[in-house]
Amino acid sequence: ILAGVVMKEQHDTALLLANTKELAQELRQSSDDLTRFIRTYTVTGNESYWDYFLQVIDIRDGKAPLPDQPWRNYWDLFISDGKPPRGFLAPSALLSRMEEAKFDSVEIALLVESKRQSDALIDLEDTAYNAMNGRYRPIGQYSGAFSMNGTKNQTLAMQLVHSTQYHI
Repeated sequence: ILAGVVMKEQHDTALLLANTKELAQELRQSSDDLTRFIRTYTVTGNESYWDYFLQVIDIRDGKAPLPDQPWRNYWDLFISDGKPPRGFLAPSALLSRMEEAKFDSVEIALLVESKRQSDALIDLEDTAYNAMNGRYRPIGQYSGAFSMNGTKNQTLAMQLVHSTQYHI
């Protein structure tokens, strides 16, 4: 009986480790995808990449169906032929799945901080998108609506998503 209990505990530990790795990989993959899509959009002006960018956010936030095995590459395969490479699961926010995975408090804190930092970049990426479309915030306003219209500025957009601030 004792051997069975030990084996079950080892199995549960192995599953937790695998789940932790998959969720961390999913966060890294989604962050990489967001970076790649906004940079490609600012260089090419191809709106499809902004649409992909928004889809990644919606998937990560549980507002759109979750690709099966989201820690694996999805977007490269999707972009190549426009067909999802795998099926979908019900929408499920990444942070919710992290909390349900029963990580310890240190792991949760690290993953939550990683997602917070990734989400913080979204404002800079949104600023780049709006510069591509000639929309800006009033001078001195660093958050909120892009309520001023002006000339489209692709150079500014590219500089924003390749800047030192973007890499910090």
